[in-house]
Amino acid sequence: MLEYLLFSAIVIGGLYVAYRWWAARIDKELAEGAEVEYGRLKNSDPELVGDLTEARFAELYRKTEMPRAPGYVLAIIAVFLIGTPIMLGLLAGGDWAMNRFGIIPNPSEVVGRFMLNDDGEARLINDMPPEALQYYVRDLGGFYYFFGMLFFWGAIVWFFMSRFHQRRPGFLRDELIRER
Repeated sequence: MLEYLLFSAIVIGGLYVAYRWWAARIDKELAEGAEVEYGRLKNSDPELVGDLTEARFAELYRKTEMPRAPGYVLAIIAVFLIGTPIMLGLLAGGDWAMNRFGIIPNPSEVVGRFMLNDDGEARLINDMPPEALQYYVRDLGGFYYFFGMLFFWGAIVWFFMSRFHQRRPGFLRDELIRER
C-alpha cells in the first residue's frame, strides 16, 4: 500500500508541476492578449469597457479565456488515485458486514441448494465438485466490487463535470457588462 501511495504522490506531483508550467505559459499569452484586446475595445467600443482599469480587464479576460479543463482533469486523476484504495476498503468492509450479519448467503449455503449427484458433484454446472462451485459462487461477489468501483468513478466524473459547467464564465462581452 505504501508503494501505491508513493506512486500516486509521484504521479499527482508530476502532473501538478506540468500543469503549473503549462498554466504559467498560458498566463503570459493571456496577459499579452488582454493588453491588445483592451486597447482594441477602448478604441472601438469605449462604452463596453467603461471605467475598467487595464488590470481588472486583464483579470476578466483571463477568467473567460483560460482553458479550465486541464485543471479539472488533474483533479479527477488525483481523486481517482487517492480514492480508489479507500473505496476498495469500504467495499471490503461492506462485504464483510453483509457476510457477518447474514445479509448475503454464505457460498456453502448457495452450493447446498444445487442438485448434487451421488458423487457429490453439481449436475447443473458441468459436473463441478462442490469445493470449486463454492469458489465460483464466492467470486460472484466480484460484481459487487466492479459495480461499486464503476459507480465511484462515475460519481467522481459527474461531480467534477457538474462543477465545471456550473462555474463556467460567460463570454468576455458578458463579463464586461456584468462588471459594469
